Amino acid sequence: MRVDRVRDLLARLHARPRRRLTLLVGLDGTDAGGRRQLAQALSENDPHLKVVSLTQFVAEGEEGSVDWRRLRSRVLLQLVRGSAAEYEDASGRPQHLAAGGMVLVEGMGACRRQLASSYDYRIWVESSGESRSREVEQYLTEHAADRSADLRADCSDLTRLRERGEFLQL
Repeated sequence: MRVDRVRDLLARLHARPRRRLTLLVGLDGTDAGGRRQLAQALSENDPHLKVVSLTQFVAEGEEGSVDWRRLRSRVLLQLVRGSAAEYEDASGRPQHLAAGGMVLVEGMGACRRQLASSYDYRIWVESSGESRSREVEQYLTEHAADRSADLRADCSDLTRLRERGEFLQL
């Protein structure tokens, strides 16, 4: 599938047949690949889109490590069941996600094997020509998040992404 514009991607996502009340989208990719910019562009074009960042799920005592088990139990499984999700963000403030609409989970590791089945749609983002770190290569070896994605996006030209809302498929 080729998607040229952020609005086109949003339209495709909203048109997907629903298996449940909330459409769950995983947005994974390399650290400097444009993942956050794509999440921001999607959110700017759909004010009802709820974005959950993996940075809100830092594992206690493990700086830089994501507590994916808490993400799965407190957010993904609740929304999959059609219930509201409640969790505390990284600063300890309570967050509430009502069931329904579309929720995008963004961050390196969002589509890891243990979380992938919760999503209705998975996107992998990186910049062409970018060299992958050893950490990224190990993650991809273990979880194949790039190969199992429904869409692989190349956000090399972030200026064009911001100005026109465009991105290219790998």
